[in-house]
Amino acid sequence: MTTQLSLKRWYFPDWTLGEISLNCDHICYSIERPWKQNAPFISCVPEGRYALGFTESPKFGHSIYLAHPALGVGLTDGLRTNILLHAANKSSELQGCIAPGEKLGWLDGEMAVLTSRKALKHLLEVIQENQINYLTISKQ
Repeated sequence: MTTQLSLKRWYFPDWTLGEISLNCDHICYSIERPWKQNAPFISCVPEGRYALGFTESPKFGHSIYLAHPALGVGLTDGLRTNILLHAANKSSELQGCIAPGEKLGWLDGEMAVLTSRKALKHLLEVIQENQINYLTISKQ
């Protein structure tokens, strides 16, 4: 059986919520910026199948980056660069990246993912243990 990591999204005007799963088994929730036609820094990335890699971010530490050259997403090259899976709680804290969380809730009147660092640690472990190389992002 092929191991598949997926992010299923629900789009809202001010944020994008998601569920990350491995072969349909829930791993965590996610929050992103809303869809704004793939505009850098203010939009979530387009749906598609992204290559995953590990990087050390000066700001976020050990993180996972997404790459899809045909969609202009790369670690250092493309329209959208440094798109990471990293810890955060609210879409307003993100610039196009994806933040995982164990639960959904509200912070300062804004939809949020909660216990993000713990969820990121678990997601990193799942990706490494299962040797996951791709994340498929799609609409729920």
